[in-house]
Amino acid sequence: QCGKKAPKKLSLSVRTFKCVFCGNTMDRDHNAAQNILKKHLIRLLKPFVESGGLPPS
Repeated sequence: QCGKKAPKKLSLSVRTFKCVFCGNTMDRDHNAAQNILKKHLIRLLKPFVESGGLPPS
């Protein structure tokens, strides 16, 4: 939830991710999917936000 990366790689046998920074615990695949989604949403929305959003209608 905090967006920080784990300091080390988890082995594939470890199925639960626990953040050492904020304490959030969740399924590692769910956590990875959320991280990928956030990364790409930021990348897609950055030009829109930088341009000031929607033009006046």
